[in-house]
Amino acid sequence: MVKGDKHMKYYLVTGASKGLGAALLETLAAENTTLVALSRSGLSENLKLSLIDKGAVVIDQQGDLSDEKALPVLAQQMMQAVDLTAPEQIILINNAGGVAPIAPFYKAEDEAVLANIHLNLSAPMIFVKYFGQAFSKLSCDRRIITVSSGAGKNPIFGWNAYCASKAAVDMMTRVIGLEQGEAGIKAISFGPGIMDTDMQSTIRSSTVEDFKDLERFKKFKENGDLLTPSVVAAVIKRLTVEPVEQGAIVSVKDYL
Repeated sequence: MVKGDKHMKYYLVTGASKGLGAALLETLAAENTTLVALSRSGLSENLKLSLIDKGAVVIDQQGDLSDEKALPVLAQQMMQAVDLTAPEQIILINNAGGVAPIAPFYKAEDEAVLANIHLNLSAPMIFVKYFGQAFSKLSCDRRIITVSSGAGKNPIFGWNAYCASKAAVDMMTRVIGLEQGEAGIKAISFGPGIMDTDMQSTIRSSTVEDFKDLERFKKFKENGDLLTPSVVAAVIKRLTVEPVEQGAIVSVKDYL
């Protein structure tokens, strides 16, 4: 348990070591802020030093969110990092995710499908459960922001597991909003658009047989159409402070 400033803001971020997760930490780091960062590899020393230089307390946690048996333990560890004395704000950002397997539904390997569902859907559902158990009785501002995708709204050839899991977290957000009401924990599902991250590299390394839109995605990179993680992180920071409809499904396009 961190015994820091009584009016500390807490940001609990999954998939925090690179890409959008690392950009979120950089964007949210400030005085009187605790960053609880969960990733498989842990944070680099350079990133940690940068966050500390900005005045943040950094709690670096490691774990694999595609391992279903580890999820409850990892979720509880993250929630236990919050000092319940008198927090000003507690934000969970379900950012970790992955697109693999990229293949028609009948070709995808069993283990890859299951890992995708655990990472993109099981993990957010377990983390919101323990977030609710830990903080539902508090009166401070509490928000759950789950990074979704346009792929959860439109079918994409070769992305069966990814599209299905992202559609599911949109509905998860709506259900939490319905259950919590306006006075409870605020739930938001956020579509980040197409970003210049490792996920895009994975997509571009697939084959046209497995992914019909391959050339279109290659052109996003060539034409400079990909959003930077820092731009998207700045929008998510707005979602941590601005009024948002309970259970909202929003897109980065709504804010740019």
